Amino acid sequence: MFVVIDPFPTSCKINNGKFLELLKLKSQGCPVHFIINKWNSGIEEKEFLNFIGAEPLAFIPAIDLDILYKANSQYKISLCCPEAAKLLEGPLKRICSLFIPEGFMGSILKHKKKKFKPMLANIFKKFLSLNLDICRGDNLKGRFIRRRIKSGTVFSIIGILLMLATVAMIYFWETSGREKYLYKEVLVLNQNVEENTQIAPEMLEIAKINPDDFIEGAVVKKEAAAGKYSAQFIAKNSQVSPSYLKDSAEEVIKEDLYIFSIPPDWIITFPNSLRRGDIIYFYPVKTDIEEAGQGKTINNIDNLKKLEKSNLTQSEVAYLKDSGNREVVDTDDSISKPRYDGSANISNIEIITNYEDVSQLQDLADSGYKFIILYKAGKG
Repeated sequence: MFVVIDPFPTSCKINNGKFLELLKLKSQGCPVHFIINKWNSGIEEKEFLNFIGAEPLAFIPAIDLDILYKANSQYKISLCCPEAAKLLEGPLKRICSLFIPEGFMGSILKHKKKKFKPMLANIFKKFLSLNLDICRGDNLKGRFIRRRIKSGTVFSIIGILLMLATVAMIYFWETSGREKYLYKEVLVLNQNVEENTQIAPEMLEIAKINPDDFIEGAVVKKEAAAGKYSAQFIAKNSQVSPSYLKDSAEEVIKEDLYIFSIPPDWIITFPNSLRRGDIIYFYPVKTDIEEAGQGKTINNIDNLKKLEKSNLTQSEVAYLKDSGNREVVDTDDSISKPRYDGSANISNIEIITNYEDVSQLQDLADSGYKFIILYKAGKG
């Protein structure tokens, strides 16, 4: 991998983060080579090298604009101009030495009648010479090998093999090597998931990505997400965070249902083992209107007049709040024995109900009724 750096100080400072990532890859053994482009006398070499913290493969000098414009006006590349070739020969030789041995390559640029032959032209010329010798039927194997060594054919073959090996390594790195050696596994969703949807194992996949792209607390095992419910909409191919999940589905309130908080002064008593999802029943009890109007406490069951059981109103518990507006749940110590130990005393009960039931309860309360709350365990 070649990384070309423009030594302009401001650009280097802005892209310092990317440069540090490349240095990290190099320290992990990746074939990263730094090349300094547009090098000029305006930059202090020692100070610049201390800044980047790496030894560059080559310094490509800045070419005078006169040379560049001259080459362009003559429909040539700048390398064809003797002035530019002299400056570029050394840096390009160091770069090419990664792929082709110096003994085979010789000089990158050979000046002949003010024309410079490309390096690959030398390779093709030597292979052509080799083929002609074979066609002539040279059977003196020892002489053939010695002559080929002298002319550099063996080095050309080695050079070509190194080039092919480099291409193969680059292909391997880009297709599977990077993922195998640098990426780590994380859990992603293979489809869009709506809020309050139970996540099935077949919705989950393991993907390999750069660890730097992990979201905070990313889930990496299917068992940690399968069977839970989505707390929000999660897009396809998104990573899974614990904040996206919950143990049970929120109650989906239909269009004709509402959340209603039962006024505390409506209630005579209720069980503190009540939990979210339970089905509660309002048992209306007629109070003495005069005593209730004077604000007296009713503590004698004989002062209550009960209604028929057919008048019971039932609703599902949506939330149970303590005095600090926190949800009342079973404590960790009571998991094996649900309802034995709650996190706090229940201060407020919120239910799912409709307008008609609220109106009925309101009419009863206005008529001097209070309610005893009973319940049956729900889905929780």
